[in-house]
Amino acid sequence: MKKALKKLKRISDRNIPVDVIKISKRFFFLDIFCAFKIYNYIKNYNFDVIHSHSSKAGFLFRLISRFSSGKIYNIYTPHCFYFVANKNSLQKYVMVLLERFMSKITDAIIISENEKESVIREKIVDPEKIFVINNSVDNIKESEKKNDKTIREKNNIPQDHTIVLGVGRLVWQKNWEAFINIASYVVKYNEKYTFIIAGEGPLRNKLSRMIREYSLLSNVKLIGYVDDMESLYLTGNLFLSTSRYEGLPYSYLEAYKFGLPMIVPAIQGVDFFQNVLGSECIPYSNCKLIGEKILSWEDYNNRKFPMITKKIRMDNFIFKHIDLYQKLLEF
Repeated sequence: MKKALKKLKRISDRNIPVDVIKISKRFFFLDIFCAFKIYNYIKNYNFDVIHSHSSKAGFLFRLISRFSSGKIYNIYTPHCFYFVANKNSLQKYVMVLLERFMSKITDAIIISENEKESVIREKIVDPEKIFVINNSVDNIKESEKKNDKTIREKNNIPQDHTIVLGVGRLVWQKNWEAFINIASYVVKYNEKYTFIIAGEGPLRNKLSRMIREYSLLSNVKLIGYVDDMESLYLTGNLFLSTSRYEGLPYSYLEAYKFGLPMIVPAIQGVDFFQNVLGSECIPYSNCKLIGEKILSWEDYNNRKFPMITKKIRMDNFIFKHIDLYQKLLEF
């Protein structure tokens, strides 16, 4: 949250108006008040385009904007559709129907390349409304290559330990239980490994208990939010993700940008992760295989910073958005 507020301040400092409307994650009755605020906000400004992100905010903004006067073009970036996580359930069926309904009042849906197949398969939206724009990063700067070792010192990690890094919210999707199980397997054979989990979320207490019960307090570190992400990625020797589902998360892109070898789950988008990011893709449930892969990794320290390809380069990301806005507005 602190990092987000800092970014919002940077935007405000450039004389770009920023307003914050809080959306409750759990208490749906509060959405009535939130919807009223959104409606007034849209009504008071003469918007041509509303670009909403994520499931809940995307639903509220798209639906409410249709009750506003004037033509507003609705663009939606889901950051991985929620139905991807529910392969055989009533919840998935409901979410698919809801997304199909919402697509009727949406002018464009922006997804990453590795999500396109599932969107077409589930017939979420007419193909002409689909625009592939991958999340993106810039090439690393020389100023970002400096590792000041504060992550190790702050968390009491010995200098001779290999650091396996995980980044993300402490939620069910990220499957941190598997991450800790992998850590337990690795440490059983080599105690000179430390597994870092960087992020916050509702599962912190549960994960803390699990770490204590597994006697991993010295080898698994819950370090919370990190402001200096550059130092974090430079401190790590290997990036590990055990997510149950993903779109194209920035943690994958940032790990790639900072030259970390990567093990990510064999889920939707596996070809993209392998071919573009050079990741090892292993089923997230196979903790023993992942643990053996970590223990057998030959060279953690031969870090090479890649040149970012056009598919995931930031200038391409920006130009594609500009082009889409101009097409909708017929500039």
